[in-house]
Amino acid sequence: QIVNAGLNTATFDPVMTPFQAVLADPYDRLLESIILVKNESGVTTVTPKFKVGGTISGLGSSTDLLLGNGSETLSITANASTFTFATLVAEGANYAIRVVTQPQGLTCSVSNGAGVVGHAAVTNAAVVCSAVTHSLGGTVTGLGSASGLVLSNAGQTVTVAANATSFVFPLTISQGSAYSVVVQSQPANRTCSVSNGVGVVGDSLVNSVVVSCSVNAYELGGSVSGLSASGLSLGNGGHFVNVPANATSFVFPAKVASGSPYNVVVLLQPTGLNCVVSNGAGTVTNAPVTTVAISCSVVSYPLGGTINGLTSSGLVLAVGNQTLAVT
Repeated sequence: QIVNAGLNTATFDPVMTPFQAVLADPYDRLLESIILVKNESGVTTVTPKFKVGGTISGLGSSTDLLLGNGSETLSITANASTFTFATLVAEGANYAIRVVTQPQGLTCSVSNGAGVVGHAAVTNAAVVCSAVTHSLGGTVTGLGSASGLVLSNAGQTVTVAANATSFVFPLTISQGSAYSVVVQSQPANRTCSVSNGVGVVGDSLVNSVVVSCSVNAYELGGSVSGLSASGLSLGNGGHFVNVPANATSFVFPAKVASGSPYNVVVLLQPTGLNCVVSNGAGTVTNAPVTTVAISCSVVSYPLGGTINGLTSSGLVLAVGNQTLAVT
């Protein structure tokens, strides 16, 4: 205690050393660090008092950390790595260091914080602070039985299972940290988009991110040949398209979902023409359908009649460039 007070053990004389009531005076510091008790027998016992403190890690620039020991509290400054309570504790007395107030965005805990003061200062109490973290997730709609959806946030990913209606990233995120959820990989036959995916983690979990998925839909169409007249109407299920004269291609205005069947048929024939469909049935698979073929040709009918009174040969009938010898 003499050394701790800044006095020389070789020259210190407790009788001759003058007492000065100044806190910075070594002798005064010595008196503060001991308890003098005279018992009924006239024997004076000296009980030393020691400092109580320890180390701090992880506090960083955060403030507002308040520690306590008994009725005493100690405010810790930002970036502190050690702490010491002002009040000395007598040898043999109990101490119990606790966190009174947590710093903003951090959780601090105390280890080796309770015990009995021995014949030395307490320096092994450890206050360890770490960031407060929360989970990041949200809802999923329209995914159905599709698999392969992968979401990403700052390098962290989560694979969303088929038929899922919600998701949560596997690792929590520090309070106060920014997040930005994006689609890293689209599921099969679907396109998913993210809303409410950007923000800053507050003092509670984030579950407001919304992932909306829809089935991919593609154009259905093909080629047209021989269409020299108007009036052609094609159908697929409950949808139709009118194809103008002289068109060489067609596309239905309504797209068809990937994985859905199609069956193109002629609803109305054009005037004077007969159109037929080839490659008109199939299943849409992650790409537009352009292979349906419509072939149109002029409708023709037989031209003929009856003959009366023909008794000899040599009769020849003609229409346009065609001739017919009647026997």
